[in-house]
Amino acid sequence: MRLLIPFIFVMLGLLPAVCLADPAVDYLKRVMDQYHEKYDVYSDDGAVGNHFVHWVRMSSYDSVIQEKTGTFPPDQITGHVPAITNQWRTGRDDKSGLTPDGSQSCMVLQFRPEELPNSVFTWGGWYFQNGLHKGGLSLPLSNWGRQPGAGIDLTGATKLSFWVRGETGRERVEFFVFGVGWDADAKQWHGIDQPAIEDRATGRRFEHPDSSPKVGTGYITLSKQWKRYTIDLRGHNRSYVLGGFGWAAGSTENGWAFDHKGNGEPKPVTFYLDSISYNKSRLDEPRFLVSYEALPNSFKARRVLSGAAHMYDNALALMAFLAAGEEKHAGLIADAFVAAQQFDRTYRGSHKLAGAVRNVYVGGDLFQSPGWGAHQQEVRLHGWLGKDSKGADTWLEDKYNVSFAAGNVAWCMLSLLAYHDMVAGKSCQTYLDASVRMGEWVVRNCSDPKGEPGYIFGYQGNDLAHAVVLNKATEHNIDLYAAFRRLYLCTGDAVWARRAESAKQFVLSMWDAKDGKFWTGTSPNGRADKSKLPVDIQAWSVLSLRNELGNRNPLIYASQEGHFKVRGGFDFNNDRDGIWYEGTAQMAAAFCHQGGEANRKEWKRIVKLLDNAQAQAGKSGALPAALPVPTLNEKEPEKRDYITTGFDLMGTHDPWLYYNHAHVGATAWMILAKKGINPFWMGSGR
Repeated sequence: MRLLIPFIFVMLGLLPAVCLADPAVDYLKRVMDQYHEKYDVYSDDGAVGNHFVHWVRMSSYDSVIQEKTGTFPPDQITGHVPAITNQWRTGRDDKSGLTPDGSQSCMVLQFRPEELPNSVFTWGGWYFQNGLHKGGLSLPLSNWGRQPGAGIDLTGATKLSFWVRGETGRERVEFFVFGVGWDADAKQWHGIDQPAIEDRATGRRFEHPDSSPKVGTGYITLSKQWKRYTIDLRGHNRSYVLGGFGWAAGSTENGWAFDHKGNGEPKPVTFYLDSISYNKSRLDEPRFLVSYEALPNSFKARRVLSGAAHMYDNALALMAFLAAGEEKHAGLIADAFVAAQQFDRTYRGSHKLAGAVRNVYVGGDLFQSPGWGAHQQEVRLHGWLGKDSKGADTWLEDKYNVSFAAGNVAWCMLSLLAYHDMVAGKSCQTYLDASVRMGEWVVRNCSDPKGEPGYIFGYQGNDLAHAVVLNKATEHNIDLYAAFRRLYLCTGDAVWARRAESAKQFVLSMWDAKDGKFWTGTSPNGRADKSKLPVDIQAWSVLSLRNELGNRNPLIYASQEGHFKVRGGFDFNNDRDGIWYEGTAQMAAAFCHQGGEANRKEWKRIVKLLDNAQAQAGKSGALPAALPVPTLNEKEPEKRDYITTGFDLMGTHDPWLYYNHAHVGATAWMILAKKGINPFWMGSGR
């Protein structure tokens, strides 16, 4: 009977939730769709859904400089730089209406006419270009219509909308789209390349301009209050767009004229711009969910987490969608996994590291924009614009985010196998084939160098400098046991059964018979690491190994007071500095799987705790990753918005933390736990 009860729970959990809407599922759908319901040019500072992110300065000053020297394109002016600025103002002030949509930032833009040597600086603005990117960590370049295959297809969009307000309410500014490579007045292709004087001699044309000349508002007088404007795109060719947005302001239009000697009283034009987007939805495109929407207090953590889509969280989201009957959303994540495996920016074909997925990608567009990257198709990795050691602008990436971890690969395999078994079936082998290839990657790159049981952590570091990590994680081998065993069941190839057995042997070797718990894993020297003790492996071992555990029951140790329990929930580790809701949901799923009246009662108790936490977090339907709880002698505990884990992120000295913010992984685990679903065996029928 003990074997039958968990099977019943799992099968019931696979029934689609068609009767009542689930706020948690709705939250996951909203996070997944947020950057694809429209085509954003700018929604918030650094948002991963922004497009046309290479901003090029234009001004009458540029024209004068080029007449004299012919060497300065508009985005590379040296020496004196006039004041045409794009800045951000963060926060929200309801009295002033700082942002019209409640976002965290808006753009603050300014044009200040001024007298310059032998000329007058009388107009200026910015073009928001798609630009070009050669790949690697280099910065993007401008594209005025020379480079083929670098335009964005916006066919289907009928309008661009934006919100704007002036500082005083009397500013006159022009806004426009398209027109790169065209003469703005004659509305015909430029016959010569204006930014470079040598091209005036050759007469070389811009051969790959925007598919439409400039379309805009003309000069409009701004209000001091936010106002929404639209640019009608109907009747214009939107199939190849280089310039997605632009603005310009001039001294004459704003009533500040200079005499022939440059005398006058120039005043700045300052205005605020926000929520720029095309009405083009792309909800059928594969994509990932960002793990956190709201970001933590720490600037460093915000930088690393902003827009980051962790593969483990997305694997859980895929399975949560399957549990809710949302097969379309599940399938789009599955397709995104397959694409990430195939279209890595560096590791392709027969390379040793080809065939897996990285730890972290980004939300928003799955692929780089046309003209970006070293390949025609390249899945975007997470990163941000920052400063190098010499203070120069450069592209930065977090070492953990771009690395490979066997456990994350295993979770992608488990989710793809669930999708294969429940949706794709025998008629489509794509997801099974992708899982097999990921499994082969693990065996090729993570098998123990000494031939001992178990699989090592993975590879860390930036591209072409990845180094092997020899630690073995009990958690990863728990994941790999189920993934390899399921590959055996799907393919019938006995080699996967042997590989699963290797993972299982390592897991069981980490059992502490004295206390009845599992150790976290081994250090590079092969010795058990007893310095840290996580709760997840206690729950996951029950879910993954099931009957293979024999009489081992780590849930007893995990549930005892003084170990992981905090206010009815469970912490990540035994410092008990807060409730880790993801791990709490994992414990609920494990109790549900074990069956029996007492375990079922504990499952219901934990589910109620999760429901309360969801309600207290607000109306979004999400579950936060953690709830910090003050510890003994802690100073200013109210300032701590995270819980600790005791671990550092792979390859760094940065602590691995969970934050008191809505979290995709925690929300997905709650969905699975409430339905009594075992994600390690979801859809397998076993």
